[in-house]
Amino acid sequence: VYTAPVSAEDKPFQGASHMGAVSAYGRVVGDWHITVVGEVPVSTVEMIASGLSRIPDSAAKPAAK
Repeated sequence: VYTAPVSAEDKPFQGASHMGAVSAYGRVVGDWHITVVGEVPVSTVEMIASGLSRIPDSAAKPAAK
């Protein structure tokens, strides 16, 4: 799973693609682009990407020490 910030000028990869055994699925969530890649069926990378969401910074908990 790869994430990257996206701006209004960007045209990020969205939707499904595959090459041989490698599948990829991209989508935009808010101002972030998510790409899931793997040697799995397209439906699997789509399911993983669709299940991801952004947690607001205010909701994030600090790591335990």
